[in-house]
Amino acid sequence: MSFNFETTKNLLTSSLQISVPLAINDFKKNPEKLEAFEKTSLEISSYLCTHGDEILFKSSKKGETQKGFVKLTYAIAYLCLKSPNGVSVFENHFKAF
Repeated sequence: MSFNFETTKNLLTSSLQISVPLAINDFKKNPEKLEAFEKTSLEISSYLCTHGDEILFKSSKKGETQKGFVKLTYAIAYLCLKSPNGVSVFENHFKAF
């Protein structure tokens, strides 16, 4: 199977365009989730640094790609809530209103 980075990037950005606003809304409705995320943010950032390839390329372990994607989604949502101007990721700008 051949790899096409552009296709992978497009799929990832399209998925984030849907999932990040949902995660922002989830944090706003459930402040305890935001608090829990803050407590584990160092662990989550470490996970994203060491498992980023599993988000871009399907992991051989079942469920690992999804796990990484969810962590990435909530990390971006968290940054949006903490940054008044939002954040830009993969050529998309996300902002919590």
